[in-house]
Amino acid sequence: MSIIRKLFTLGDKAFMPDWLSYQPYDTPADVDFYYLKLCGKVHAILRNLHFADYADSIDAKRDIIRLSCSLVAYFQDVISETKVFAAFTERHKKLYGSYLPFYKLDDSYYADEINLYDLYFLVWHHLSMLNRDEIIDPLLCADEKEVDAINDIYALLNEEFEYAPQNERLQLFLQLDDTATIFDIRKRIEYLASSSFLNYMIFDQIIGERAIAYSKAKDLSVEQFERYMYDTRVEYIFNRRAPLLALRYNEILADIIGESHPLYETIRTISERKYGVFLFKEQQEKGDIFQHVHSKTIVALAREERTFKPETLVPDKFAQLMGIVKMGDLWYQMGVAITVDNSEKVGLIDIGAHSFDAIEPKYELLKTMEQAFKQATGGKLLSFAGSDEEYRDFHYRVNEIQCRIVQPKVPEEDLQKHLADLKAKLKPVFGKETKSIAMFFNPKRGLEIYFNIPETIRDSDNPFYNPTEKCPFNQLMTKTDFSKEFIDYLMENQLVEFENTPTRFVVDMPTMLRNADFLLRYYRSDEYWAKPKVTITNH
Repeated sequence: MSIIRKLFTLGDKAFMPDWLSYQPYDTPADVDFYYLKLCGKVHAILRNLHFADYADSIDAKRDIIRLSCSLVAYFQDVISETKVFAAFTERHKKLYGSYLPFYKLDDSYYADEINLYDLYFLVWHHLSMLNRDEIIDPLLCADEKEVDAINDIYALLNEEFEYAPQNERLQLFLQLDDTATIFDIRKRIEYLASSSFLNYMIFDQIIGERAIAYSKAKDLSVEQFERYMYDTRVEYIFNRRAPLLALRYNEILADIIGESHPLYETIRTISERKYGVFLFKEQQEKGDIFQHVHSKTIVALAREERTFKPETLVPDKFAQLMGIVKMGDLWYQMGVAITVDNSEKVGLIDIGAHSFDAIEPKYELLKTMEQAFKQATGGKLLSFAGSDEEYRDFHYRVNEIQCRIVQPKVPEEDLQKHLADLKAKLKPVFGKETKSIAMFFNPKRGLEIYFNIPETIRDSDNPFYNPTEKCPFNQLMTKTDFSKEFIDYLMENQLVEFENTPTRFVVDMPTMLRNADFLLRYYRSDEYWAKPKVTITNH
């Protein structure tokens, strides 16, 4: 399939290529003609609605066709018992106690059948992917026509429920036997990331943006462009997280096949793709032994589907710049690999230099930083400054405390010189429009600085707090500049009163607050799971 296959839907109705873009195959069977016809019926209900009101970027014809196909793909999923949507609802129930966010579900909700609120949610999801800057009302109360249309689609699908055929090809594709290889599994992960009705939109957006960026690069040949896009796609399917619950796509596949499947844990724990320079060391029975040049980490690389030949493997001479993924005890080459000819220069290539950095020392460093921060603030993770001078002074105090914790016997003269050097190198953070900053120590990431928000934070040590200022909930949820941990800290300590920022959509604030964690996962995806923003060197 083309990398940007769904970005250029033509016409004012769905055609077979539109429908097939949601399937893991390219040629239609009889069942696909049935579902394409159903797409036409759904499209007839949606075509006159004003969904463009929900997003400035919406293309009315294209996106209503895509929404029609997406809703029918959900219907096909329920009929065929392929469990793509059920994997989401069951995981949501485990996390939050309900099959869906936002809605008050009662006994009339059946997880293995079509449901009216499923349709509401899927339309909300589709529109939210088009407009990631504003939280859209999950009940779509902006216009009664939208509500009526969803009810009509539900009635249509309910009518078809007893007669709709199962898609056996899709069933077989998403079933895995216990001999499946990582390359079999990769095909399923790629389908879920790029073509399933729950994830295709974010995939098209991100891959499309990357394609545009690459196309603007000077002196980039067609071959190079295709190679970069292929590698981007591979990186995406192994490393990115879906908006729904911020899961990686291998985790979603594991949920689909279920915990009773022999490969459940193997698939669930597939690693992210690591990228870097690897030097060949020796051949062993289980695989070829390579060493990550910068960290000296040893990996056993499987021999299946590699882009280099065995006869090129010369110990301590042959090196590859490549991406690798671990499943079970072996690593597998995934994506483009480039041979590094001169082994003397492999250490100079810093791409992926920190791919194998140990996480534990970073967390140990964060612990001492947190301890120092709390000593400076009287036990809090939050402090405030109104100028660069106040910021530098606070930074100086924290660094001094941390140095005394880590190196209690360092000579005082050396310590003061070190601290003075640090303070001199500290860059100013206040700009012309900056009135105040909040400094939050994130135990999972490190120091975070937030601009012009202290006015809304009700803290006894905050001199900038203004009781008339409210915190913009919409901005806090949708902007990834604000970390999950910072927002959790504000909410758990009741430090802010949220404002339902005037947008084109009125949302019920108590409902939004109950679903805050879901929204944080939804709008952050990759950023939801914090990683230390510190680098440890040997110098």
